[in-house]
Amino acid sequence: MTLLSIDPGNIESAFVLYDGQRPTLFGKWDNRTILRWLTVGEHGAERCAIETMKPRGMAMSFEAMQTQLWAGRFMQAWYERTGGE
Repeated sequence: MTLLSIDPGNIESAFVLYDGQRPTLFGKWDNRTILRWLTVGEHGAERCAIETMKPRGMAMSFEAMQTQLWAGRFMQAWYERTGGE
């Protein structure tokens, strides 16, 4: 099973593509590039894990809110491409 893991940021996001034994691709790309990559499906991943934040009862910065928005966009792109999982 190939797993794609994404650590979203407000401008760029880190990712790792893991084939079950070792990372096959990793890096930090512009969010729009990752979104296109997810939409087209060139990654070949069977599963996807996207980090999100939990509420902690404190005010959030604009950058943190933008990061959450990107996480949601990544989730939506994955879901639309694969139907879930």
